[in-house]
Amino acid sequence: MTARHRARTGALRTWSRGPGRRRAAGTDLHTLPRRSLAQAGPLVLLALLVAAGTALAAAAPRVVARVEDEAVRTAVADAGRDADLVLSGPVGYEGADGGLDREPAGTAADVAATVRTAALTTFGPVLGDPLTTEVSRALRLQEVAGERPGDAPGPTGETSVRLAWQAWTQVAWVSGRSPEHAPEGDTEVALSQETAAVLGAAPGSALVLSGADGADLTLRVTGVFRPGGTDASSRWVDAPEVLRPRVTRQGPATTTQVAALLSDASLRDGLAAVGPRDVQRVVRLPVTAGALSAQRADRLLAELPAVQAAPAALGQAASSSSLFTGLDDVLGRVRADVDAARAQTLALGVAVGAGTSALLVLAARVLARRREPDLVLRRARGSALPATLVELGTEAALVAAAGAAAGVALAAAVVPGDLGAAALVPAAVAVLASPVAGLLVARSAGDPPRDATGAAGRRLVHRRAGPSGPGGGTSARGAMAGGRRLAAEGALLVAAVLAVAAHRDGGTDLLAATAATLVAGVAAVVVARVVPLLLRAAGPLVARSRGAVPVLGLARAREAGAAPAAVVCLTLCAALVVVACAVGAGTRRDAVVASWTSVGGDVAVRAAPGSDLAEAAAVWATAPGVTAVVAARVEDDVPAATEQGRQRVRVLVAPPADLERLAAAARADGAGPGGGTVVGTVTVAGLWGADRTLEGLDVPVPSAGAPGAAGGAGRPTVAVDPAALADAGQDAGQDPGQDAAQDPGQDAGSPDAAWLTGPGAADAVRDTPPPPGSDVVVRADVLADVTSGVLLRARLGVAAVAAALLLVLTVVAALQAAAAGGPARRRALDTLRTLGLGDRGARAVAVAELLPAAATAAVLGAGGGLLAASVVVGGETVRATLAWLLGAAGLSTAAVVVAVVVLAVAEQAGSRAHRVGASLRIPEP
Repeated sequence: MTARHRARTGALRTWSRGPGRRRAAGTDLHTLPRRSLAQAGPLVLLALLVAAGTALAAAAPRVVARVEDEAVRTAVADAGRDADLVLSGPVGYEGADGGLDREPAGTAADVAATVRTAALTTFGPVLGDPLTTEVSRALRLQEVAGERPGDAPGPTGETSVRLAWQAWTQVAWVSGRSPEHAPEGDTEVALSQETAAVLGAAPGSALVLSGADGADLTLRVTGVFRPGGTDASSRWVDAPEVLRPRVTRQGPATTTQVAALLSDASLRDGLAAVGPRDVQRVVRLPVTAGALSAQRADRLLAELPAVQAAPAALGQAASSSSLFTGLDDVLGRVRADVDAARAQTLALGVAVGAGTSALLVLAARVLARRREPDLVLRRARGSALPATLVELGTEAALVAAAGAAAGVALAAAVVPGDLGAAALVPAAVAVLASPVAGLLVARSAGDPPRDATGAAGRRLVHRRAGPSGPGGGTSARGAMAGGRRLAAEGALLVAAVLAVAAHRDGGTDLLAATAATLVAGVAAVVVARVVPLLLRAAGPLVARSRGAVPVLGLARAREAGAAPAAVVCLTLCAALVVVACAVGAGTRRDAVVASWTSVGGDVAVRAAPGSDLAEAAAVWATAPGVTAVVAARVEDDVPAATEQGRQRVRVLVAPPADLERLAAAARADGAGPGGGTVVGTVTVAGLWGADRTLEGLDVPVPSAGAPGAAGGAGRPTVAVDPAALADAGQDAGQDPGQDAAQDPGQDAGSPDAAWLTGPGAADAVRDTPPPPGSDVVVRADVLADVTSGVLLRARLGVAAVAAALLLVLTVVAALQAAAAGGPARRRALDTLRTLGLGDRGARAVAVAELLPAAATAAVLGAGGGLLAASVVVGGETVRATLAWLLGAAGLSTAAVVVAVVVLAVAEQAGSRAHRVGASLRIPEP
């Protein structure tokens, strides 16, 4: 029985093997493997796209989580002791009888252990072993009596002494012995080597202090030590005077602060001598950076405020104490940085996912078009649309499953971890896109010939013709398709508007992350509408050409080269390439701005107290490669009365012209002009020995106070012109009649800070060093430190990977768009060859068919990418990095053009045999 006979007798319907059980009309899964093998190329491409998309969707969240954890650990480790939990409170009378504890060292250890246990319960296993320090209040030293070194001058000025004890102390004894319990004598203490030298004390010396009740208190020095171990300074962070004295000078007055060391044996004597209520116990709980994660950091941030408000949550021993820590600030800053990095990564992930999904849809449409003859034939033989949907759905599910399995395995091999729901999106898109595309092609297939379909064919023709004749149904379906397209485009536009609004409101959710992708999608839809109009407008221009190739090429381009789906996919991917590059360039610019904010120039110099940088600055200004030098007098943290009220400011005395050149150099490198200034009349207190009224200038100033500044960074700056001080009779910043030579270090005209810009700035400072003791910071070193941070490296890496992937997707989209019309193009060109068109002309027509739409989509897509990038990183960043973005757009356009031309030439090179009969034969459905 022939196929024609089966069609005429209605025997096309297939039946299941079970008696009396009928399958869906036309369903044929037995021949599905053979039909799938005939389309192996497109199906393999679908599987590869699913695998790549699944691998990225599965691995990206795991990588993000690891980067976040590493960022938190690095931030806490860099914070050092500032991130510790510090519980401070008075020792008090803790004996069982209400008196002084007989074993205070053991009690302190028990209290520390109890606090740590409670803290572990509250915060989790992120805390190390506690460090307990007990320190008395400062007592004034009257004299050093008894044994003294012969050449010791003794302390000068006012000297205060504190008693300090620590639960564990590793010291090396230089002379003498460890303090012991002396119930009938003076409290025994030990001194560090530096402290003993400053006080002029030795073993056997007596330190006579003024006690709390006015009576004298004597401490007996039994030994002199030097700190042991490499972490001595960090262990004595709560009493640094134990290791070395703190000497401060203010004018002629000198103040010295020291601490004497108590041992476990002499601790009780010290508490009894000073009074337990005048001794503070400090329990320091270090945070173990290696045990932290982003999730635990969130828990710490949530729990810390409540514990700080009520330290009794850490046990009864902490009820009368206060909890201090900088951990909340450290975690708050790093979490803000992590959130910004996560939002950027999510936006780029959405972009790559959208490009992959668009390419999957395009590949599904190409596959359906290649199957059109088979689908038309099977439809003509009576295959129902549900049967076609079942067959194509089964095939798509198997292909998507294979691709998804490969992607999951690849992601697990590279970055093991849990599998998120996002990993299922590529497979879901493939399972939906391929059957739907095939179903649409099968539905829109032409009516089969009447003699080949029998009664079923006549009924199909009657149903498709409808009451308006043979073309009525087609027109109605075209109108419905156009209406659906307009509705989809409108929904896309509304979604883009909402996403942009969410992004501008500072949102970090999925809607805000899709802003750039949706804007690029709107641009792609617009380009898909514009490209046919441009091709139509090019008709009169091409008609003037003398050759036939331009006319034929434009005709082919208008007929088959501007398919909306292909143009949308290509434009979207090209736009997202620019978006990814803009994100990377914006991240790099943020690092550059941060380095300028931190340094203020390419090199910043702060002179030692009493030094003058004027001579060195004059030499630096003439050095090769130095574009600007600002030598200024800087006073940090100055109380002032301004028009905005009282505040603490930074006073900077420098020529305004030099400051302008410095700001111009910063702007040329993509950074802002600098810190904020206070404009107008400002009265400052105690500046250069007197209260002064200054006129703050509206000029750009460096945002950093300069290395070594005390409280200058972040303060508003009062910029003062040195010439204005001279005209006001305050030349060199001194009072009239004062001899500047008496104290040149207080001279406001003597610059103690300098900023240099230019490629030769670092070499100039190295060749002509500043005065000894000066601090020098090179912006290149700061920028290297900033860019080496884990978050910034991750953000730059994600942007680079996303740009590369999207560029590959753009090229693949161009190749897929060209391959979609391959069979029809070959038939058309073979027909033209029978009319005399040569191989060279055929290649030119093929290029002319593909290139206009592809190049236009790539160029306009890059423009849409600039618009979308301005949504993500801001218009200012886009303008500052426009050269890089134009380079990225040019690269993607060139890649598309090369790919299309190579495909067209290779396609025609493969068509060697041209049969006249095959070219003129109308293909049967």
